[in-house]
Amino acid sequence: MNHLRETQRLQNNGLLVIGIVLVASTLRAPLTAVGPIIEQIKLDLGINNGVAGMITTIPLLIFGIVSPFVSKMMARISMAHILCYALLLTMIALILRVSGGVIPFFVGTIMLGVSIACGNVTLPAYAKWQFPLQIGVITGIYSATMNLTAGLGGGVSYPLSAMTSLGYRFSLIFWIVFVVMALLLWLPQTKRMSQSHYEKETKATKVIASKMAWAVALTMAFQSMTFYSVVAWYPSILISKGVEAEWAGYFLMINQFAQLPMTFTFPILAEKMKNQRLLILIIVVLMFTGFSLLFTTQVWALI
Repeated sequence: MNHLRETQRLQNNGLLVIGIVLVASTLRAPLTAVGPIIEQIKLDLGINNGVAGMITTIPLLIFGIVSPFVSKMMARISMAHILCYALLLTMIALILRVSGGVIPFFVGTIMLGVSIACGNVTLPAYAKWQFPLQIGVITGIYSATMNLTAGLGGGVSYPLSAMTSLGYRFSLIFWIVFVVMALLLWLPQTKRMSQSHYEKETKATKVIASKMAWAVALTMAFQSMTFYSVVAWYPSILISKGVEAEWAGYFLMINQFAQLPMTFTFPILAEKMKNQRLLILIIVVLMFTGFSLLFTTQVWALI
């Protein structure tokens, strides 16, 4: 009966689900769009390989620094407001990255790291709070959305740069469309009842003492490291092996699209299984194998 009511709640809150999907669409593409056009960015900004490497490294460092503080923020500010502020920050960051000059570009990159870190931490918690009995389905939906838009970000980045005289700037600013749409749907959520104190000390203590929680945390940490490493360096690695920039973007898109079936189904399976160790083992083995192949010198193995 509870699941039936929750399914009806999911259906009756279509705009909220669309809002969650649109927020998810802003959390990956602004990063995956960089790799295939990094050479254009280097030439325009007049930076060397070392400085260019910081463009993809800075967001990863920001994630590690900011993420622990976001969960503390949720005890004081409603999650809907945090996500709204994150979207506004993403919009400003995207504009700064294309406004011209090295300093605005890197300031925008730092701001983008902060905004995406806020979204990465807050969106799953908000989805669980809104749909506690359908968390598997809603997690599958927004996770698949992130992979889909991450793939599109890499795949269309180079073609978009060739469409207008703006070049790579058009590729980077293109994703502001999704941010604006997400904001339009998300603003009404900030008017709902404010929920501040989400999952306090009692549950936190239980989580810290749980071996499974630590296993999941370590798995997610490794997954995040793998994802962002691939996003940051995969196109550059392919280009260094002689693959054209446009095709490097397409291969990144294929990489992300290949994850869609598991991204959508695994959260649903995990919700139904009493013991998720098998799923975690499968994920770790596949990720370790794929990540290891990045160090090979054979182009076919990289692909």
